[in-house]
Amino acid sequence: MADQQPPDISDAAKVALALQMLAIIDRVIAATLDAPDLMDPGAFADSLSDPNGAAIDEALSNLYEGTHVTNIASIETAKLRGQLADPKYRKQFPYVMIVTQPDARISHAVMDGFVMSSEEAQFSPFLPPFGFGCRCVVVPLSVEQAQAAGLVGANPVGTLEEFLTGQGMTASNRGGGFTTPQGQPITPGPAPGFSPAFDGTDMAAQLEALRAKAEQIRAEDPEAWSQLSLYLAWLFGYQILLQDPPQENAA
Repeated sequence: MADQQPPDISDAAKVALALQMLAIIDRVIAATLDAPDLMDPGAFADSLSDPNGAAIDEALSNLYEGTHVTNIASIETAKLRGQLADPKYRKQFPYVMIVTQPDARISHAVMDGFVMSSEEAQFSPFLPPFGFGCRCVVVPLSVEQAQAAGLVGANPVGTLEEFLTGQGMTASNRGGGFTTPQGQPITPGPAPGFSPAFDGTDMAAQLEALRAKAEQIRAEDPEAWSQLSLYLAWLFGYQILLQDPPQENAA
């Protein structure tokens, strides 16, 4: 690793990358614990690459590209959040709409077309990116566009739950969860534990999550924590677990 250069991405994206790598490791550990006793090693390796299972190979192959995509999407959303902080901008663009991609994962695709007021959007967690590698976007709607679409009131297409149930989703008992008409359980919008890597509270939340995960690893396996610290020092060029990122690197 000493002979390699760290990826040329922002510190915020590096935090996202580190968290994603730790999440992949957790998936491997969980798969190991869930594997039947005396499971054939070849069968276990196949289970790790199963796209309907741990899908480790897919996650690893998309790791750096996905972080770059997440970084770009996060910066765009951060820019919009900054604009939404201006009352004049919110008056000019009273609504925002979520637009997903044709190949979006189902938990993101169900958000396509959801509209919320700009007043709500400036603080809402339901702005993309919703997870690692997400390419969904949020589009501000002008007064003219809102009028043409017949959008009125604080919830022009209903609350998120009303919007989703209108598509045939069923709210489940677990917090924030829904079941698709095909019976697939999903958590629409942000993936559990995911905090987009962009400036401000979202970056702070993600860095806090990384540090909390590192403390958990230190308590459970000090040697693994030592290796993680060395990796993070290489990735960031400083001790991210102890030092806050320079302000210019936080977006």
